[in-house]
Amino acid sequence: MSDDRIKVGVLTPVLSIGGVEVQTLALMEHCAGIEWTGVAVTDVGALYHRIVDNCERFCGVASGELAVDHLFSTSEVIITWGNPKLSSYIPRFPGLTVLVAHGVGSWTKAVLREASKEAGLLVAVSKACLECFPPGFHDRVHLIYNGIDENRLIQVSPDNFRKVNRIDNRHIKLGYIGRFSAERNYLAAAKLAAFNSDYLAVYVGRHCGGTGSEVQAITKRCRMIPPSLQLGDVYANIDVLLNVPYEEGFGLCVVEAWLTGVPVVSTEVGIAWEVYKETGLKFANFVKFDSSLDELAKAVHNVHSLDLEGAKSYAKRNFSSQRMCKEWTDLLCNVLGKPFKP
Repeated sequence: MSDDRIKVGVLTPVLSIGGVEVQTLALMEHCAGIEWTGVAVTDVGALYHRIVDNCERFCGVASGELAVDHLFSTSEVIITWGNPKLSSYIPRFPGLTVLVAHGVGSWTKAVLREASKEAGLLVAVSKACLECFPPGFHDRVHLIYNGIDENRLIQVSPDNFRKVNRIDNRHIKLGYIGRFSAERNYLAAAKLAAFNSDYLAVYVGRHCGGTGSEVQAITKRCRMIPPSLQLGDVYANIDVLLNVPYEEGFGLCVVEAWLTGVPVVSTEVGIAWEVYKETGLKFANFVKFDSSLDELAKAVHNVHSLDLEGAKSYAKRNFSSQRMCKEWTDLLCNVLGKPFKP
C-alpha cells in the first residue's frame, strides 16, 4: 500500500448502530486511499460492541479526552458530526476538519450553526441535509450521497431466520428498520398490524427513547429482532418497508429496500422524496406523516404499482459504496493536494 494514503480520524459523540455508523464502516471498508488513524468517542460509554469490533478491523476505538488528543496528534484529517462541543474541539486540531451533515433535525442545525464557522470542509449526505447548514455556507458544502455496502444485504439463511423469528407467510409483513424514537414514527407498523389482522409488524432496531415494549403493547402481531449489520435475511422476510418518519436526512433502509426488491411506503422526506423531486421517479408510495391508518393501509395495498426493478437499477447506479468512497477520496485528495497513488 502506498504511503500517500491520507491519514483520517473520526470524531463522534457516540458509536451506536445507526446510519452514520454504517456509513463510517462502508468508508473504512472501501476507501483504499485512506489510512484510518482511529475513532474517538466524546460521550464516554456510548459504544455499541458490534460497531466497535468492526471499526477495530481498521483502527483503534477509544473514548474520552485522551482519545481525542491522540486522534488530533496522528491525523491529517478529522471527519466529524453531531457533537455540541465541536466549536471548541475544532480549533484544537491543526489539520483539516470535515464537518458532515447527516440529519435534518433541530439538533443537527444547532451543531452546524456553530461548527460551520470553524470547519475547513463541509459535506452533506443529501440536499435536505445541505439545507441545514447556515444560509451563508451553502455554496461551500460538498454533496456526497450515502452509499450502500451490498455485502450487508447478502442472504445467509432466510428460511432459518423466518423459523427462528416465527414469521409466517399468512401475513403481509411490514418491516421497520431503525431506531425507536418519536420523530421516526416507529409505532406506525404496530398500529397498522393492530388495525388489520392481515399484517405482521417486523421490527429491527435499537431502543432510543423507547424500549420496544410500546410496540408489543399495541399488538401481539409483531416480531422484535435485535439490530444487526447483516440485513439480507431481514429484507428477504418482509413484504413492505414502512418508513414514515416526521423528518429524515437520508434513510439507508429505503435504498437497501430498493436494492433487495422490497417496495417502500414513505413520508415526503428523505432520499425517496428527494429522488422523486429531482427526477420524477416514484420509487415509493408517499403518505403524509399524519396519515390515517386507512391511508397507510391503502398505500401498502398499492405497492404493486411501484417499479421495483427501476428502483434497484437507480440505487445501484447512484448509491453504491464504491461511488461514495471514490467521491470522498477524490474530494480529500483535491483539497489536500495529495493525489492517491495505489
